[in-house]
Amino acid sequence: MKVKLTEQQITNLVSKLKTPESPETYNIEKAVPGLKNFVDALSRIEQGNVTNGKNSMESSSSDIQLPYNKEYSSSKNIPSDPNEMMHPLGRKKPISSDFGLRNIRGGSRNHKGIDIATSSGSPVYAPLDGTVEAARDTTPNNCGGFIQLSHDNIYTKFCHLKKINVRNGQQVKKGQIIGLSGGGKNDPMRGSATGPHLHYEILNKERVAMNPVSAQSNLAEEVKKKPQDKITEFAKFVVKELGIKHPPTIAILATRDGLKTTANYDYAKKNKVIKIYGKGRMLVDVMRSLSHELNHHKQWEDGRLKVKPPDIGGPIEDESNAIAGQLIKKFALIDSTIYDE
Repeated sequence: MKVKLTEQQITNLVSKLKTPESPETYNIEKAVPGLKNFVDALSRIEQGNVTNGKNSMESSSSDIQLPYNKEYSSSKNIPSDPNEMMHPLGRKKPISSDFGLRNIRGGSRNHKGIDIATSSGSPVYAPLDGTVEAARDTTPNNCGGFIQLSHDNIYTKFCHLKKINVRNGQQVKKGQIIGLSGGGKNDPMRGSATGPHLHYEILNKERVAMNPVSAQSNLAEEVKKKPQDKITEFAKFVVKELGIKHPPTIAILATRDGLKTTANYDYAKKNKVIKIYGKGRMLVDVMRSLSHELNHHKQWEDGRLKVKPPDIGGPIEDESNAIAGQLIKKFALIDSTIYDE
């Protein structure tokens, strides 16, 4: 960040920051670590120190930078397409309240935006390049900490911000942090929020509120996968992880169908079939049984199963139990929702 100030502005700023009795000195230095180095650099400019034979006032200001503050930085996940709007929180998060009519305190009210669940203090990003039209605390208005941005043909609004990092008239870039989300019980400027979240609105060029989910594709929550789809993905994952050459048929059963246990794999038969009893069981337990039996199939492919099924035991069984647990943990890093059902 380059600093471009007139000689008189620098003189005034340095004098103010270097005054011991000034209350601003303590507050600023507490809030911005490393300010002393910045002030010292400004002092050198003010005094006209020479750098490489040149007056520092005339030299490049690239050596002088404000201390880094992550609250004012930009996201690394900025869409490359200049017309694609960035998610205001940087990535998809659950929508806790939809656009349109909703019941509030016993009455119906038109919700002109969406509420996105997020922890208090989450960075809020500008979805597009634009200009700050408003940035203020609207308390006692329901919005509380409020920012409105003007873009080419649309406007965006943000409410319940605990911190505002921009000012009226300021130009912002897509992905720039404009504030921090709030809404928590003890958060300042929370307005009428009853819990941490970001209220987000999109208005058309006539300033009429649109459904943000329809106007901005990356806001929509992903369609929830069905348990059978998750099991299919997990089976493919295990087959690849174990290096199985010829996967067996997998049957998830709603009835026991002769099973004495929750799972069975008869490797002695020509047609290799793994049967898993799934009714009333947690998804992760079904997956654990599946990975256990698939490991037995891998043991069979490797010529390590010698005893007559289903009397497998000892080290062979211990190995399958251990590997099943490891595969579950590894797959959970890809899809943690397997523990939710």
